[in-house]
This record gives sequence, structure tokens and C-alpha cells, in this order.
Amino acid sequence: MEDVFSELEETWQVKMRWLAVNAKVINPKNRPQSGFDELAIRRLPTGAREATAGGIYQYAGKINLGNQCLKCHVPQRTSLENR
Repeated sequence: MEDVFSELEETWQVKMRWLAVNAKVINPKNRPQSGFDELAIRRLPTGAREATAGGIYQYAGKINLGNQCLKCHVPQRTSLENR
């Protein structure tokens, strides 16, 4: 996915990054870095999406991870279901 994020930034000048929700954060880059991030990690599990103004449009949406991703990224999970 990192290569997809890079392509979107290069082609469309859209910056994207991972934000871990409901999982142990292994990579420090995926920790909340702003008030928007903090709000997003609280609201995303409820199905909410956020957008703000202030000169920059921000959107938080979920990316479903399959079991094949979760076996490494969330090894402490108790279910084999996708997240």
C-alpha cells in the first residue's frame, strides 16, 4: 500500500498515510500526529468519517485488512476474521 500512497501523492498531490485503529502500533509513523488523527481513531470504529477545513481537506476512512495481512500486523488477535 505504501507504493499506492506514493503514486497518489506524485500524481494527484494527495498525501495519505496509515493510522492504526484497534491494533498495537508497531510503526511509530502510524501513531496519531494531530487532533484530527486523535478524533479519527475514536470515531472510525463507529463508521464515522471526518473532514475539516482550515485550508486543508482531511478525510479518514477505513481500509479493511485481510487475514493474510493481520497475521503479522496484529499477531495478538483472537480471531481469523478480516478487520
